[in-house]
Amino acid sequence: MAEPHGKDSRAGPQNAAILDTERGLIERDDSQVLVLDDDLAGKVKFVKEGEFKEKEGAPTLKLVGDVVPVDKVEVIQRVKENLTRSYPYSAMELADEVIKQVPEASKQNVWSCIAENDLKNNPDYSVYNFRNKKQEDAFKKDGTIPVATPSIYNHKAIEFIVNVLRSEKTEKT
Repeated sequence: MAEPHGKDSRAGPQNAAILDTERGLIERDDSQVLVLDDDLAGKVKFVKEGEFKEKEGAPTLKLVGDVVPVDKVEVIQRVKENLTRSYPYSAMELADEVIKQVPEASKQNVWSCIAENDLKNNPDYSVYNFRNKKQEDAFKKDGTIPVATPSIYNHKAIEFIVNVLRSEKTEKT
């Protein structure tokens, strides 16, 4: 009996892979599957074997093997991305960036804004940078945050705090 969508359209161990967000690729068995974001995918032009005509200066990428849509691969493990890439600012760096944009603000204003808006517990703005796996596991299990666990922040946190402080300044005038 023929399969309705082809043998690769089924989810299951035969189609399992690891998504590595740090390196931007999917690995399956010992092979690496190319992953393209929407931006790059729109720029890539595929040609069938034997139909390629060399054109001076045209960019070329040779793929060996089959191109498989990502939605046909079941991701069984996500490799944790480097947090400092997504959240590059320490608390002090965040405060400095905010004060550059709102010079009349103080670090205390920044800390208050973080606390009042619970930014430390909102992954849209911040994550805890645990010192080891045991700390991270304890947090996942029961929400325990060891003393002196630093939070790191992204650019959206800076924008949020700047907007709050500017609107507070406007309300006072």
